[in-house]
Amino acid sequence: MKKGMQVLVIVLVLVIFAGAALTVALIGTRAGKTHYVCLEVNPKVEILVGSKNKVKSIRPLNEEAKILLIGEELVGKKIGEAVKHFMTLCGKSGYLKLGEDAQNGVKVSVLSGFNQSLETKIVESVNGYFVDSNIYGCVIECPEDLQNYKEAKKYKVSAEHYDLALAVKQGDPSQDMKKLVKKSNKKLIDMIEQQHKNYELEYTSEELANKSKLIDFNRTNYEEHISKISNESTRSFRTKLEKYVKENKKNYEIDWENRYDKWQASEGVVE
Repeated sequence: MKKGMQVLVIVLVLVIFAGAALTVALIGTRAGKTHYVCLEVNPKVEILVGSKNKVKSIRPLNEEAKILLIGEELVGKKIGEAVKHFMTLCGKSGYLKLGEDAQNGVKVSVLSGFNQSLETKIVESVNGYFVDSNIYGCVIECPEDLQNYKEAKKYKVSAEHYDLALAVKQGDPSQDMKKLVKKSNKKLIDMIEQQHKNYELEYTSEELANKSKLIDFNRTNYEEHISKISNESTRSFRTKLEKYVKENKKNYEIDWENRYDKWQASEGVVE
């Protein structure tokens, strides 16, 4: 699926613990001392987290994310700080809708082998950004992607294991999926870590200019929105956000794919 300007924060977090949220896609799992996280708000990044929950490496998974990461240094930051920084970049770039009528979803699929405290920090960072920025957004527990579930069933593996193998293949299309699904989670994350070591963010002057243009294009609306925020407005917004989540969370959980397809059609997105 190609996700356009409505926020789909699909947080697929490879974890065995239940609980977490929708359109930030976070996939997280752990191999030894390394945790794997994939964060998507249309711009999609892959993050490896090491000891003390610090970012070991980060790699953009689409052109939108590559543009946003130009000139940014997230390696070495605490994962919560890095997630909030990335959310801020998405907000400044127009990937998060503003205003009372905005519908931003943050999707967290809890998959397997993840550190629960780390998962909590990520979800809290996304929610914290929404509250501090007075932006409406739903963080929703979401079942695994239907297509991935079908593929996993075909290979006779869990959906979370298939998602991790798929991440390896997306980083190296030459890999054989039949062989990947037979590897352990630890081996798959080791392979992703090697891909990160071999990756270097290279960009052209045109891509650097495109980032500036994107932020400049959205600057007036974003800064006007932020300028209206105060301690009083945030206290009031927190209550409104709770009501918004209560009213919308169930709809996202039950019929997220249908809402997403309708959104794509409204945006003229063609798969």
